Amino acid sequence: MNLTKSWYSDSETEHIVAESVIGLESIHNFKPEKLVTPSQIKILLSKLKSRKAPGIDDLTNYLLKNISQKGLVLLTKIFNGCLILGYYPSSWKIAKMIPIKKPAKSDSCPKSYRPISLLPSLGKLFESFGFRRNHSTTQQLARVSEQITHGLNQKKCTGMVLLDIEKAFDTVWHEGLLHKLLINNVPTGLVKLVQSYLVNRSFSVAIGEHRSSLKPIPAGVPQGSILGPYLFSLYINDIPKRPHTQLAIYADDTASYTTFEDGDLVIGRLQLSIDLLSDFFTKWKLKLNSNKTECIMFSRRRSVPSKKIKINDHIIPWSRQVKYLGTILDDKVNWVKNTNNLILKGVKAINALRPIFNRKSKISSSTKMKIYSMLVRPCLTYAAPVWCSIPESKYNKLQTIQNKAIKIA
Repeated sequence: MNLTKSWYSDSETEHIVAESVIGLESIHNFKPEKLVTPSQIKILLSKLKSRKAPGIDDLTNYLLKNISQKGLVLLTKIFNGCLILGYYPSSWKIAKMIPIKKPAKSDSCPKSYRPISLLPSLGKLFESFGFRRNHSTTQQLARVSEQITHGLNQKKCTGMVLLDIEKAFDTVWHEGLLHKLLINNVPTGLVKLVQSYLVNRSFSVAIGEHRSSLKPIPAGVPQGSILGPYLFSLYINDIPKRPHTQLAIYADDTASYTTFEDGDLVIGRLQLSIDLLSDFFTKWKLKLNSNKTECIMFSRRRSVPSKKIKINDHIIPWSRQVKYLGTILDDKVNWVKNTNNLILKGVKAINALRPIFNRKSKISSSTKMKIYSMLVRPCLTYAAPVWCSIPESKYNKLQTIQNKAIKIA
């Protein structure tokens, strides 16, 4: 059955999902997936970042990277035991939550803090065997910008709605995710393992040396995990799409767009797409935040469209520029605003590094150059394959920032 059909009510969907998961509970005998070897774990250990902050168990990556051969064999047995039993250890499910205050926000308001989740290193190492590689934001940006530019060259309009899913990772319906894995023929052993991975998770807030008592996490995929974004992608993998309308999805960043000569028809297509997507998200217990959702019309016209797009009777205003996957897209796709933003980031990065970049610093020039390569240059070159068609004058400004940083170093 296709559960994305609009004629399924929310209660019918919940009933179908409940029956599916109950069937999963009764399965105890299953063939485990391919087991891991000590050499595979050793390769993953060598790639760990030594300075990565540890989880609540205080077990650091530096310690894991220096594990003995006997310890490596024992670790392999633990990982394979998890795969055979479809079990994720409870001690790996406790998150250490550190609140980081947002800039220019009140100290006394809880919403002023962004929670950073630190998970146990062993759990994240085990997750690494399911990570999806060779997919990046740059590839997604290149695909979208190419289609928009192609439409502009043909004197067509491209309308885009960038949806904001409120607390997307935190509100994933566990039973719904397990059900979707089952109907897509994911091996039972892996589904059982994912079920064990998701349930009975908890967190403790850490401020300095003080920690709160454990609090349960009833829904969502684990923040700070390796598998979290992948599981969320699987959860919305059956998202519906209207004819002549494209979807650009990267983790929880979702955009719907369509191209045509007639701007009013573009808006009509987008509205139908938004209505369909809104119904899908509601059915699967995800909520669209209409206040943070944006619309933009890429065209050669100077004025913004007069016709509006709505989400549940809430009007979404048209924007001249939007931010998608860390890159600013303007309605003419000339990358001017994005380049200015890159320059601003580069200047801020240099200013932040001045205490260690100045002439009195005892740090060697080679070390300073490594710091530049890690912290300044990425600010200047993020998604460069996408905006590389900018005028030479803009390139020169980026080059000036680089020259300044290298000269200081």
